[in-house]
Amino acid sequence: MFRLISILALSLVIGLPTFAQKKVKPKKKEQPVTAFQELVNAERAFSALSQKSGIKTAFTSNLSDSGVLFRPNPVNGLGWFEAKGETPGTLVWEPEYAEISNSGTFGFTTGPFAYKPDTLDCKIGKCSWGRYLTVWKKNSEGQWKIMIDFGARHPEVQVKKKNVKKIDNSKFLFRVNPDENTMDSLLSIDRALTDTLSKKGYSRKFQAALHKEAILYADRFFPKTAKDPGRIISEMEGYTTVIPVAGMVASSKDLAYTFGKIQVRDSKYKDLDKYQYLRIWKRDKTGGWKILVDLTNLQ
Repeated sequence: MFRLISILALSLVIGLPTFAQKKVKPKKKEQPVTAFQELVNAERAFSALSQKSGIKTAFTSNLSDSGVLFRPNPVNGLGWFEAKGETPGTLVWEPEYAEISNSGTFGFTTGPFAYKPDTLDCKIGKCSWGRYLTVWKKNSEGQWKIMIDFGARHPEVQVKKKNVKKIDNSKFLFRVNPDENTMDSLLSIDRALTDTLSKKGYSRKFQAALHKEAILYADRFFPKTAKDPGRIISEMEGYTTVIPVAGMVASSKDLAYTFGKIQVRDSKYKDLDKYQYLRIWKRDKTGGWKILVDLTNLQ
């Protein structure tokens, strides 16, 4: 009898439907935000603030105390905005390329911008489009702040959000001379691009100084590259003098910027054009400095 009851009980258990246990997928670990993404996020937040609260608020909230703007000559950005009222109109931009130093505390972003005054239709004029170049540095509190900002205008362009690319993905390990004054050395390299002996001397030196991934900006021209510089370089041909004003090098000494003036003469004595420039420099695999981004505008 006991056996019969046991068999019946076993039959009931076997006859009961079985339910597969639902597998609980482990939560994906949140990936830490990289310094590169932090930089991109800071740039996008900067543009969003400009659209929400106005151009002046956006810049004064993001400029470092020593941040430089070109108006058209280099000026202290905070001082310039303090001296004037709100800039009317809408300014929107979006990073398309960026680069960050090995230290993770110094970098730049660049991409398209569009400006439209509040009261004007772009068909009438006064609207402008182009490419901007902004250098950022982390302060002692870990906040990204603008060290210098410049732009070049060109025909209308759409400003769309897209994946931001690094201009140069290569990473090189090199030994820097600890006794080298890196900034002075870089300014000397910049100044050495001067060529007042031949009309095409500067353009040859400039091309030789370009990083293989270099991007070139100048007023009226869409961006060009080291592989296809087009008229951006030929426009600068003449008896050329490069006058660097200042710059900054990342603490890891692999990324830097310089800015200053370029004077072009059509003879050794008669001025043809005067330009302002901002250059991003990066070390190559030999430890030498190459121009990664160049932005040059008439004053």
